[in-house]
Amino acid sequence: MNPIKTIYKGYIRTYSHFHNNQLLINLELQPLWHINSNKPLQDSLIATKIINTDTDYWTINHIIYPQGELINLDFSKEKISIYRDKIQIQVALINNTQKYRPPTLQLTLQGCNNNECLAPKTITIQP
Repeated sequence: MNPIKTIYKGYIRTYSHFHNNQLLINLELQPLWHINSNKPLQDSLIATKIINTDTDYWTINHIIYPQGELINLDFSKEKISIYRDKIQIQVALINNTQKYRPPTLQLTLQGCNNNECLAPKTITIQP
């Protein structure tokens, strides 16, 4: 397991585990906080997403995002799709070379509470 990274002053914590070309990214969100799902339903909201920044060495085979929860919030007239509490994103990777180098990925997310969404953040994940 990798060190815990805190985002948005500790309202969101993330850590990952890499084994057999499978990366598990865990997120823990404080009560009253959420992030947009990978399919937030509104164009103005930033989706949670993973991208590979080490394409010479690694390829993403597939990503399994959890299903978002549809809720109504004070700042939106429409339901939005979110993640809250604890979630896990699974990333299956393919090593493209004989040489081993840990993969480098980026996680982009947008932290929100019931009243507002903060500016999106992108963090580097390197198991």
